Formats: sequence, structure tokens, C-alpha cells
Amino acid sequence: GKAFTSFEKNQLMSVGIRANLYTGLVYDLGVGETDDGQYEEVREIDAAGGFAFMVRADLFRELNAFDERFSPYGWEDVDFSLRARDKGYTVRYVPDARLCHKGTKAGRKPKAGYERYKIKNYLYLLKKHANPLQKICCVFAVPIKGVYVVLQMIFSGNANVITSQFRGFFEGLIKAGRSQKTTEAGLKD
Repeated sequence: GKAFTSFEKNQLMSVGIRANLYTGLVYDLGVGETDDGQYEEVREIDAAGGFAFMVRADLFRELNAFDERFSPYGWEDVDFSLRARDKGYTVRYVPDARLCHKGTKAGRKPKAGYERYKIKNYLYLLKKHANPLQKICCVFAVPIKGVYVVLQMIFSGNANVITSQFRGFFEGLIKAGRSQKTTEAGLKD
């Protein structure tokens, strides 16, 4: 659905999520824009945000619900959407569904714990869903994105969360390595 940060300001928070596994870019569409009717068509999207998630109960059970390994502050909604798409389902944006999501990151300062786990779980999302070619592309694209994020934090006066972001990044790399070893061990049995 169409999510707003404020109904009064007519400011959009999200009209769906774009997930490009070649570049590693996963982001809300329409964030920060004023709603001028530019998103009035029902359309297929890569993923739906958990704040505006509607799914049949039987499909939710079939896909084993949300992956709890993304907790806290994860990408469980994107993961669920990508798993549904892999099974042949579509994820749709429906503009008639409207909500206000005050808990959004937009408009508030970054929080260290949130940033740490968001980055850690982001790497898990890429490891879980990217194919080998996409992973190779991400090896080059993700560090460029990382430099951009660090510079953005410095210039916005939020340099204090950079250490949490690095901690999350390295924890994510370790988690991805452990998952790979576990998978390889399981294949040998």
C-alpha cells in the first residue's frame, strides 16, 4: 500500500520496495516525495514493506513465515517477498491501501543498534538470495555503497553510528561465512 510519513504533509514513506541483487541496492520507492498522484496504478513490485503487508494465511505458512534470523531490525519482509516471487507469486503495490508509518527511519536520526543489525542482516539477505553472478557484482557495488553511506553519515552529523555500521558489516560477513560452512557440512552428510 501507499505509506506516508505524514498524512498532513502528504509525504510518502514508501510505495513498494526495489531490490536489485546485482547492485545490492534495496530501497523504498517514493521515499520523501510529495504524493501528487504519481503512484496511482496497481503494479508489481520486488517487495512489500512489513508495515503494509497483506498475505494469505496459507501462503504465509507455506513459505514458513518470516525468517527469524533477520531479527532484530532485519529484512524479513524483503526476504519473504523474494521467496514468494521465487515460488511464482507476485508482489503487488495497491495504491488504495493507505497508511501512516510514524516509525520510519526517514525524518529521524540514525540509531547505532538499528544501523548495526540492519547492515548485518542486509549481508545475510544478499547471501541468501543473490545468485553467484549477482554476488560477484555485489563484491564491487556494495563497498561503493558503503563509502557513500559513511560519507553521508559524516556530512549529516551522524558520524557516531559509523562504528556500529562497521560492526554490523563484519558480523554480517562472519554470519555469511558460518552459513556457508554449515551448508557445505550439510551437503557432505
